Amino acid sequence: MRSIFVVLLALAASVGASSVVTESNVATDHAIMNGPNHMVTKRLLRTETLPEEEEERANFEFVKKLKNLLKPKSVAQGVPAVIAKESQQLQAVAKESQQFRTVAQTLAMDKVKLPKGIKKMLDAQASTDDVAKALNIKHGEPIENLFRKEVLPTYVRYSELASKKTITPDIYGIGSLRKEFTDIELSAIINAGMKSSDELTFAAADRLRAGQFDDWLRQGTTPHDVYQLLRAGGKTISDADRVNWRKYLNKFNALHKG
Repeated sequence: MRSIFVVLLALAASVGASSVVTESNVATDHAIMNGPNHMVTKRLLRTETLPEEEEERANFEFVKKLKNLLKPKSVAQGVPAVIAKESQQLQAVAKESQQFRTVAQTLAMDKVKLPKGIKKMLDAQASTDDVAKALNIKHGEPIENLFRKEVLPTYVRYSELASKKTITPDIYGIGSLRKEFTDIELSAIINAGMKSSDELTFAAADRLRAGQFDDWLRQGTTPHDVYQLLRAGGKTISDADRVNWRKYLNKFNALHKG
């Protein structure tokens, strides 16, 4: 009996190894092939699964395959259908809107009215640098203060409205904020805002996160670096960020596929 179990373990390990190779090849198909550094980038994209998923996935897949080997044939035959369903779900996510922003809290932001002084700045097409300064958005300010209605929500609303006049790709004014905060600091601020139950705070943070994704894409920031920035020193990222990170990976690969 012991020898049979050893054989089953060896067979499961072999199946697992084959699965890992297959998954690796999927991401590799989108690797950047131009330039002298394409081998480094190819390796990066090939391993671009979410870091905290890799160990859990390896353990889970091994146990699942071992159980399937020990189950009746009729049960094992159901596994491909499950995998096919998951594949369809991933494809559906990839076909979603190109926007990284969610829409749940759109009305909360649309109702923000600019103070008279900021409205004059909008009419004068003042830069977001000037508006950030006028709203006292600065390094070291407590996060709860930054998300007061008259600070970041007002700044985001101003930037939205101003971008329609100036036709700037930086719709949410990320460029100006990055002059005051590092990418990680800004990510930490946004992470805090997206955990808030206050609709306006969440709406402002949600738009800023969308702005970050767009800014990273314009800069050509690698998906690996984006993941680390989203963590902002934490252990993992939110479910919403995980979905958007996968969208980012697809877009990054599409832009750099050759």
